[in-house]
Amino acid sequence: MMNKFYSAIDYGSNTALLLVVRATDDGELIEESEVCRITRLASNQHDTGTLNPEGVNKALAATDEFLAHLKKYPGKIYGVAAATSAVREEGEKGRFMSSCASILGGEPLVLSGKEEAETTFLGASSDQSRECFSVVVDIGGGSSEIGAGTPSNCVAAESLQLGCVSISQKYGLDKPYTQKDLESAAKAAEQIVKPVADRIKKSIGHEFSGNGLSLIVSGGTATTLGAYHLGLEQYDTKKVHSLEISADVVDRTLKQLCSLSITEREACAGVSEGRALVFPAGLVILREFLRQFGSSSFRISTRGLRFGLVRKLQIGQLEPTFMLEGRL
Repeated sequence: MMNKFYSAIDYGSNTALLLVVRATDDGELIEESEVCRITRLASNQHDTGTLNPEGVNKALAATDEFLAHLKKYPGKIYGVAAATSAVREEGEKGRFMSSCASILGGEPLVLSGKEEAETTFLGASSDQSRECFSVVVDIGGGSSEIGAGTPSNCVAAESLQLGCVSISQKYGLDKPYTQKDLESAAKAAEQIVKPVADRIKKSIGHEFSGNGLSLIVSGGTATTLGAYHLGLEQYDTKKVHSLEISADVVDRTLKQLCSLSITEREACAGVSEGRALVFPAGLVILREFLRQFGSSSFRISTRGLRFGLVRKLQIGQLEPTFMLEGRL
């Protein structure tokens, strides 16, 4: 039987990402490749209220590149493109959507915050046992998402208007920063995370200590921290996925980065170009989630929204937004 390929494109606030997976005869999804391009689509959006024009051009260029990459695979590829926080907050999103549609042949989905949280949970919890109860946190550029439940039943999901792009710019974490800068950013994060964390804990009827709950964190902040912690000169998904990281490592990394310029951050193993601007802000948000859930560690998932999207394609919960024929 010929392999069936699925793909997902995620237009985020800081990045555009492509995932390609292969479905085996027994339905298992095997990750074939990922491509990430920094776009900064939401750069200064909190001041202007609009998408960054240069970021839009970079996102469209990334789309062309993604399609060229997909054509390397044999047979038909079933794809779904989705836009998240930056685009759903954009008042004139139609222009971006129509430009994407002219390249892809169909408009991307614009996910609501709850849809993004539920889909991310589906992806990040997909390799857990059926009975395992997990809490999944994803820290994005414009928003952060949280979901809780078992792999087949997400019982609580919320999206928070808290992302590493806006926090980075507002509190000066996109340059060498002080302890005072960190404290200001942490206070802002606490005001948003705490009420959501309280609602999640109440809705699932569990406390987050001593009850066997698994805290999973997906997204660029978590994967960058894993690569940085391991000192990876070249990113390796297999080494980062399922890596357990302690809260102490988060604190230590924030201290290590505080005096570094963007150029110096980019020179650190594991910190990619474009991620250096928002990495400390993402860690501040991550630290607040850990604190609110009383967790001393978490596990990294390299799966998340894109894996959840292709899973929904596979089981018929989503229709493809684009399809193309790869090489014969």
